[in-house]
Amino acid sequence: MGKKRHNIALLVAGFENTFVRQLCTGAMTAATETDSNLVVFPGKFINPPYYDNNITQYEYQSDTIFDYAQKTNFDIFLIDINTIGLFSTFEQKLEFLQSFGDAKIVLLTCSIDGYANICFDNKAGLSAGIRHLIRDHHCKKLGFMAGTLENADSIERYEVYKSVLTEFGMEVDPTMVGHGNFSEFCDEEVERLLDAHPDMDAMIFANDGMAIGGYRVFKKRGLEIGKDIHVMGFDDAPSAVASDPQLTTVSADAAGLGYLAVKSVEDFLAGSIDNIKIQSQLIKRQSCGCTTKDYSTIPFTVEDFKDSSHFDHVMGMVNKYIFAGNDYEKGAARIIELLEQTIKCVFESMQDDTCRCDETLQKLSKVGCRLNKMKLAPFTRPEKITFLFECLYRQMKMKDNGEHWQRTLSEAFQHIYHEAASYSQVNADKMIEKAELLNFVTTTFLRDVLNYAVADDILFSQMIDTLSKYGFESTYLLRLPHNQIVRKNQHPGVAETMLLKAYQIGDKTYVPASDIQLRPVKDLFTDLFADRDRQINAVAAMLFSGPEQYGVMIFEMNADNIPYITTGIYQTSAAIKTIELLKNKEENASKLKSSLKQLAKANSILDEISKSDPLTQLLNRRGFLEAVNRSVEKPENSGRCGVVIFADLNNLKIINDRFGHEDGDFALRLAGSILKNSISENASIVARYGGDEFCAFYITDEAEDPEEKIRKLIADETEKQNQLTDKEYYVSISMGFCMFECGCNVILSDMLDKADANLYEDKKHKRASVYKDH
Repeated sequence: MGKKRHNIALLVAGFENTFVRQLCTGAMTAATETDSNLVVFPGKFINPPYYDNNITQYEYQSDTIFDYAQKTNFDIFLIDINTIGLFSTFEQKLEFLQSFGDAKIVLLTCSIDGYANICFDNKAGLSAGIRHLIRDHHCKKLGFMAGTLENADSIERYEVYKSVLTEFGMEVDPTMVGHGNFSEFCDEEVERLLDAHPDMDAMIFANDGMAIGGYRVFKKRGLEIGKDIHVMGFDDAPSAVASDPQLTTVSADAAGLGYLAVKSVEDFLAGSIDNIKIQSQLIKRQSCGCTTKDYSTIPFTVEDFKDSSHFDHVMGMVNKYIFAGNDYEKGAARIIELLEQTIKCVFESMQDDTCRCDETLQKLSKVGCRLNKMKLAPFTRPEKITFLFECLYRQMKMKDNGEHWQRTLSEAFQHIYHEAASYSQVNADKMIEKAELLNFVTTTFLRDVLNYAVADDILFSQMIDTLSKYGFESTYLLRLPHNQIVRKNQHPGVAETMLLKAYQIGDKTYVPASDIQLRPVKDLFTDLFADRDRQINAVAAMLFSGPEQYGVMIFEMNADNIPYITTGIYQTSAAIKTIELLKNKEENASKLKSSLKQLAKANSILDEISKSDPLTQLLNRRGFLEAVNRSVEKPENSGRCGVVIFADLNNLKIINDRFGHEDGDFALRLAGSILKNSISENASIVARYGGDEFCAFYITDEAEDPEEKIRKLIADETEKQNQLTDKEYYVSISMGFCMFECGCNVILSDMLDKADANLYEDKKHKRASVYKDH
């Protein structure tokens, strides 16, 4: 009889975060290899500082899934406490961990006394990066953008920053340190640091996400990244390569961490290990000022390939780079095999002066193409394979073996690069096809649910069938015996039993008879898979709408459908809410109308979130750009006068500092209202562009100067609005205008840049005092 299959729980903070998605991908791969059942519990954050009234005010409901994890039977809990506890104090994190009693816990990315852990070595790569900025790029004024004050990674990375500066005899100035909460929306904090230190020549970000926000600020200020300001991040997320210029960063392999955590479960349970450190490595790219690629990352030399006895040494360098030093011997066996074939071909071609070189290079080309088409996640990424071939070609072309050999070598590598690009395009096309399918499923979900609203059994079966289009191999829908109202900061506990209303395995959907639906919660996530003859990777998430909880949804998942889990949960929750209202439509007519509106919003929730600003109820940057481009390109608007206004709120920092952030938020809302109320022209569009910045657009056919007219309207509206408030401070905005002729050839970004430039001229004449009586 084989060994007992372990049941592993992985607790994370949702799937919106790139780090979490990579972590889960690695964990799933290792669970499959070790024949362990893995259930991921995606909540949100423990004790976040606030929730927005519209979008996130009920996110606390997601955290209830952690309570269900506590009450169920798992052999071990892997907890990403640093992300879950992003906004929590150490005491709050400890309280959360202690709520699991004597369960076996392994902490991910964080070390706390009394708990086993697997963490990144933040020091090595980050220290190397800061030294690189000082030594090689002669940076003298280095700012640091940290995460939250209580976050262990943020604290450790800040300590590394201070240590390296001290090592070089440089002053550690606390005013050159900001806190961006690990979010890319740290623009205001970056602005503050640059205003305080205009001579700053480098900025180090504690993660790549915040560096994205930094990029926006630097480019807005006209700073050339890599020249005027040297930039470094941490994590080596996919966004680091996609950035322009590419981001110098520290490689912290989230997929490798998840993989090793699950691979080491046996050792953690046996007590033979209690901590693992994953090495970090500096990745030099253009943002730090390097103008050429850093080939020293894989330090090959021509001499390495002249002696076959060096093969193991070369493979050691290859594996260290490709797999970030992680032991993927079993899971990546096929990748390793192809890598070894590749290096063998390089050795043969570099040592053989005969015509067999042509044959060897052809073989190298074929092996390289196969390698580029391998499923690389979570072991490595395609750009690493590409860089490996660049390093190999760089050394191989140094061999002086005649014009024919050089030409054949070039053709072999061109074929490899071409196949890599083609395969990348195929994958991109598949992603587009899947996105189109997802859009279709989303738009038809309401229709299908409404068609079966009269019968519960048919309804739940239809919902499961619809969700199968997201690519889930099996799905379980479990309802609470009675819906539960949960308010913020309440902990009413979890139900002892739940009802299995419907489930799907493979292409078959089942609706259990009512007398066998009841399931005990303590065995819920393990018993569902107990009769399977294979290992399972699954995710369990709460079903809720507003303060009302409905139950739990469990999906069998793979790396490809992780991005669709949140959408599936929203769809199902909204559908359940709608069905309950439809059953009592005469009694709940008004509620039904509201629910249908809510469900319609749920069908496009990701798009709505990305286009609106929750604070001011205006469009955000993306929504503004899309709306204006559509208006400008309409045939009926061709040749008409378009007006773009770039504005910002005066004295926001002073209002925040002297009156508090609630008044800062009030001032932002009032500024948006002033701008919106003042512009009533044809096709007017108003948005909060980011931070304290606003944009507006309208089309006019009037002959008089649009700028003069709108300035007067805004001035009158500003005075009117300020007289209506009881605030001590005066809310005003500075503006820059740009007029242009509408048409398909308009480059909106250029128009905004011109308006932005004019804004700074207007800023010189802003009101001197923030107080009303000055």
